[in-house]
Amino acid sequence: MSKPPTVGRVVVYTLSGLDVYAIQQRRNATGCEGNSVYEGMSFPALVVRSDGGVHINLRVFLDGDDIYWACSRVEGKPGEPGCWAWPVREG
Repeated sequence: MSKPPTVGRVVVYTLSGLDVYAIQQRRNATGCEGNSVYEGMSFPALVVRSDGGVHINLRVFLDGDDIYWACSRVEGKPGEPGCWAWPVREG
């Protein structure tokens, strides 16, 4: 695994099944709207806290009018549910 990102960096977060459930419950309770979310979908996320270890807290930017708080997440392979990864550079 690589060095954890510092606050303010953008990473890619992949939703787990539990994340999807939490997002759907919050959307139903608050009236937020957004496109459907599924386990395995990836979204950009802003690092809001890093303990300098393996866990970071993220604000995940969903495809809608809401965001998702992903707390104490660890680095994984790109596309690994429940984990963050560095964006893949294209080109």
